[in-house]
Amino acid sequence: MADLSLPWSHICPVNVEALQEFCLSARWPEVAANKPPRIFDLPGEIVASVVQTVMVHLPGMTADRPFLSLMRPWIEHGMHVDQRNSGWVTRVHVVVKTNRKAWMLWEEDGVPVFFQEGWAYTFHTTRRHAFGNGGTADRIHLIFDVKESL
Repeated sequence: MADLSLPWSHICPVNVEALQEFCLSARWPEVAANKPPRIFDLPGEIVASVVQTVMVHLPGMTADRPFLSLMRPWIEHGMHVDQRNSGWVTRVHVVVKTNRKAWMLWEEDGVPVFFQEGWAYTFHTTRRHAFGNGGTADRIHLIFDVKESL
């Protein structure tokens, strides 16, 4: 079970092969240097399967607004805090594709964290954090918010 009090926490391994195939077959648009990650529409059946796998580990909660985030090499997004909606609990990142130089950092500890492909993680995005891709390959995450069930 994820520890939602921490800046980030492992949730579970996830089969990301279908997402990887989708990303390889899609025509990724060019992303201008120094722009934030791009967001793309996803096939519903692939997303539903991945989200369902993760949400088993977050009982009593609901997934909200999944999207795919593409971060090209050599892009960084500086320290910031994400806004949250009513009932927000955490944000989930499922690592679809990464490299050894794609990182996240929380201001409170200042230590870069490198996440493993094929794993889901919770993130406390209401704490100041930054992220970047210092590698030569794209970083792709499936991201969604988790809310309290009504």
